[in-house]
Amino acid sequence: MLIKEHLPDLADHFEENQVRPEMYASDWIFSLFASVLPETNSKVTATFFNLFFRYKWEFFYKLILSILEHIKDKLLEAQDMFSVLQQIKIAMSNKNDPYNYAMVYQ
Repeated sequence: MLIKEHLPDLADHFEENQVRPEMYASDWIFSLFASVLPETNSKVTATFFNLFFRYKWEFFYKLILSILEHIKDKLLEAQDMFSVLQQIKIAMSNKNDPYNYAMVYQ
């Protein structure tokens, strides 16, 4: 629903390729992004959790939207479900990419 409202072209592309949020966001939700936060940069990790505890799930969902918006062009180029999910995984595997930790409240 949030993607449809904020990133409608991406939501349509996800629907066409049968990509559902639980396919890419479940790990983020279950681990509160701990699986993709940098292990060596405690400032980034602390900032993430400070913002999460301050703004609750609103921050979390805005962060997901921010990440998807950042990689939107690559996602729209992907031609099938596997390619879309692969682009998300590639983007999130680079723990040093500051765009993965976009501070949506700053």
